[in-house]
Amino acid sequence: MGASKKGGLPPFDNPPEHMVVGKLLEPAVLKLYTYLTGRPVNYCDQTYQHPQRRVQIFTPDGLCPTERRGVEAKVVDWHQQRQWGDSADEIPERVRLQCWWYMSALDYPVWDVVALIGGRPRVYTVERDLVVEAAKLRRIEECYERFLGGHERTPLNGSW
Repeated sequence: MGASKKGGLPPFDNPPEHMVVGKLLEPAVLKLYTYLTGRPVNYCDQTYQHPQRRVQIFTPDGLCPTERRGVEAKVVDWHQQRQWGDSADEIPERVRLQCWWYMSALDYPVWDVVALIGGRPRVYTVERDLVVEAAKLRRIEECYERFLGGHERTPLNGSW
């Protein structure tokens, strides 16, 4: 998926059904977020590249026009419901990482996740951690330079 956003691969001809459902419902889930929080949000769905970090490409779902806050819309399938708890620390790590990526790219202090879980909405707020962010960005830049910009092959044993 990332390579197609970057222009390296053609888009999916037949994306998985759950991805199609999630994409089609994003604007509605963002409207639900505004209803629940009172915060206006603009549907974005546009891919950007960070001006200094060429490796940082991102496509936020929504941005609040009145504050530095973004919103990620998720439609949670029935078999993934148990992965979602009561707090931002209890959502899937991949979603927290996605929020972190967006916050670091846009220099935002918070990112909300509005998740439609079994037909019921939940709003989670992920806060930015600059210390952890700096360490992750260093690791990503190193990975990019070694394996994408350089000539090393990524180890297949999970050691990287």
